[in-house]
Amino acid sequence: MKVPVDAERPLRVLASIGSTQDEAARILRSGEHCGAVLAHDQTGGRGRHGRRWLARAGDSLAVSMIFRDYANHPAPWLPGMAVGIAAAQAGAVRLRWPNDLFWQGRKVGGILTEVVDGVPIVGLGVNLNQMVFPAEIANIATSISLASGASFAPEAFFARFLERLAALPEPESWSDLEPVWRPLDRTPGKIYRLPDGREAVAERLDGDGFTSIGKTVNLSGGPVEGTPNRLQIAP
Repeated sequence: MKVPVDAERPLRVLASIGSTQDEAARILRSGEHCGAVLAHDQTGGRGRHGRRWLARAGDSLAVSMIFRDYANHPAPWLPGMAVGIAAAQAGAVRLRWPNDLFWQGRKVGGILTEVVDGVPIVGLGVNLNQMVFPAEIANIATSISLASGASFAPEAFFARFLERLAALPEPESWSDLEPVWRPLDRTPGKIYRLPDGREAVAERLDGDGFTSIGKTVNLSGGPVEGTPNRLQIAP
C-alpha cells in the first residue's frame, strides 16, 4: 500500500514534543512537506477516548503519520487497521480490535486514527525497550524487548514497520486487509463494555471489518455511542 513517508514527504524526527498527533495535524494544515512526525520524548500523547500515552527517550516509538493518499476515503479507518497489521508484523506480536498491539495478554502498543480535513492521521505508539513499568500498569503492559528479547531504536523499528506497511495490499475495502489481519487477530473472547453498561464478548471480525459481539450489533474501529439496541461510530 502507499506509505506516508517518501522523498517528497520525509519523516520529521523531534527530540521532544507534547503530542505527535497535534504536530501532524498542524503540519497538514500548514501545507508543509512532511509525511510523519516521530518524537523521542512525548509528554502529552493520547490514545483513544483521551487516554494518555507517554514516551520517554529511547524506550518507545511515538509517531504520527499523515495519509494524504487516503484523503476523503470512504473508509478512513482502513489506514489505521493497516498500521496495526504492519506494526504487529514488525514486532512479532498480535492484534486486538480496534487498536491494541499485545502479547500474552499484555499491551505492547496502540493505534489512534483521527481524520483532519478529510485526511487520516494515524498515531502509533509501541513500547520498545522498557524492562519495568509503573506499578499501576505493570500487570497489563509489556514491551518488544520483554516479549522477544530484541531491542530497537525508534527510527530502526519505524523503518522495519514501513517495510511491512509497503508490502500490504492497497486497501480499498476491509476485504483487502482481512486475510493478513486474521492470522494476527486475538479479538475473539475479548470483553467489551457497551454504552449502557452491559458487557459483551467479541465473537469475530466480520466481512466489513466490524466486530460482532454477542447478539448485539457490529462495531467498527472508533469510539462507540448509542442505545442498548443500536450502536454507531461517533463522528
